Amino acid sequence: MGKTTSSDLRQQTLLRISISTETKFRQTPTLSTSMICSFTTNIKPSADNLVIRGAIRPQLNDPSLLSTWSHRAWVACGFTMVLVSLTKSIIGVANSHIWLEPILAGLMGYVLADLGSGIYHWGIDNYGSALTPIVAAQIEAFQGHHKWPRTITRRQFANNLHVVARVVTFHGASYRRRL
Repeated sequence: MGKTTSSDLRQQTLLRISISTETKFRQTPTLSTSMICSFTTNIKPSADNLVIRGAIRPQLNDPSLLSTWSHRAWVACGFTMVLVSLTKSIIGVANSHIWLEPILAGLMGYVLADLGSGIYHWGIDNYGSALTPIVAAQIEAFQGHHKWPRTITRRQFANNLHVVARVVTFHGASYRRRL
């Protein structure tokens, strides 16, 4: 038999370690796939679009994460408008002999609204900057929640939804039923 060197011993030890870890920790193989759409994705994006410059990491005790009474009032008004609209719809369907079409229209409206908001969210997340006209504040907030994902969980409920509640309130208040 030949002389065993220290490198041979290391290789045998590493082989034993790898065999023992394979038998103890049998992990299922993971399949990783990635797809690049050249039509919508820039393969070599610029660094300026990937990083929000000048942003300060949010503090845990930041007062801007707390709800104010005006936030709570807007959310209450928006919620009331949704309930009023839903009540009117239920009463209208209950007094009608047609019930399948309104249910299907409501279901399709829900699906299309969810799809539209998903496409809008994707576009705001991936394109634009703080200099984009009209939606710059939304772009900054949407891209910021990817940089600091826990910030949205630290916001109070009314602080997070008061802007949407304002839109719902004004839309509900301006709606007039036409006969």
